[in-house]
Amino acid sequence: MKPIRWAHIHDRGGDLRHHRAAWDREGFARLLRAGFTKFRTVRAWVIALCAAAIVFVLLSFVSASASRAPVPAVPTGPGGEAVSDTYMFVHRTLAGDGALTARVAALSGAHTPLSPTAGNAFGRSSKGQPGAQLQPGLAPWAKAGIILEPDTNQGTAHAAVMVTGSHGVQMQYDYTHDSPGIAGAAGPSSPRWLRLTRAGDVITGYDSADGAHWTEIGTARLARLPRTVQIGLFVTSPVYFPAGAGAPTSSVATASFDQVSARGDLPRRSWTGDPIAGFYPTVPSASTWQQRSAGAFTISGSGDIAPLVGDILSAQWAGASIVNGTIAALLFVIVIATLFATSEYRRGLINHPRRQPDPRPCPGRQGRRRRIAGLRRRSHRDRGRRSDHPPRPGRQRELSLPARRP
Repeated sequence: MKPIRWAHIHDRGGDLRHHRAAWDREGFARLLRAGFTKFRTVRAWVIALCAAAIVFVLLSFVSASASRAPVPAVPTGPGGEAVSDTYMFVHRTLAGDGALTARVAALSGAHTPLSPTAGNAFGRSSKGQPGAQLQPGLAPWAKAGIILEPDTNQGTAHAAVMVTGSHGVQMQYDYTHDSPGIAGAAGPSSPRWLRLTRAGDVITGYDSADGAHWTEIGTARLARLPRTVQIGLFVTSPVYFPAGAGAPTSSVATASFDQVSARGDLPRRSWTGDPIAGFYPTVPSASTWQQRSAGAFTISGSGDIAPLVGDILSAQWAGASIVNGTIAALLFVIVIATLFATSEYRRGLINHPRRQPDPRPCPGRQGRRRRIAGLRRRSHRDRGRRSDHPPRPGRQRELSLPARRP
């Protein structure tokens, strides 16, 4: 019989290692293909996956629809642009030409804290009381002043002269036009006098730092202005970005007016307060007014008179609720997938290829001892196999098998 050479054994071992490396490279692809084949052959699993996808979509939209708030129609300005027109208006009826003068003695503000559980991006006061949870802070574009408009409908043409939180005195008309006046904030040490006059369709705004020397800010022509209009005091405050906050919160402004005087044909002597409300986010119950004397008022308002900017509507539509519904649906899908993935192991249909189930139960300490003994025997057997290694290639020799006995 021919002798066995160690070189041939080494060559065969190299081939085995090469085939094993190739098997490792293709192992993941084979495993993935086998898993997909197994999955698609079980009809119940395919049905469960389709049902999970449907539940995923339904939970997302149901959660969003449940928290959807009714959004009123967006008002449009004289030029057809979308505008926000929300403020507190204390007014009188003016017939024909006339004027209104007032001093803004103080302007302060506050905002609601950001609520992590709110359905939209704006903070809320849980009880609807302006002073319950408000934090001090005047919005830069808070406005308080005199406004003239044909009626109290939203989106109507108007002209106004106002004091702002951080942008000084401004004259604004038809939402998109404005002219600057005296710079600086209004306060007890630096009050601002404002005046708005009407002559036909032409509205003129004035400001003064002492009430004696007046400066014209600008003029506006309101086309088709009726003879009878509404003129009065207003206060509003838009959404506010507190320091360090990444989302806006609704705010409120409070202004103190005094030395209020009117000139012209004013049929009614009394003042009327109307909160002009819309879809714009406001502080609940913030629009209030109080007449301290014949020519002194304290007015609070929340909202804005300006072109519609930002993403107010989408925030009120509660887009965050879609994310919440998606997360809930995703958790449901993960639970179902885990149950299906572990069902074969729990039922004993899949076992480790190198481990065969022991029919004899081995509970407790006795079972642990048996397992340890088996591991030791396997370790000794593997060590004995490794000790029979062949000699190095440089010192190979031929080994002949013993002759078979006759």
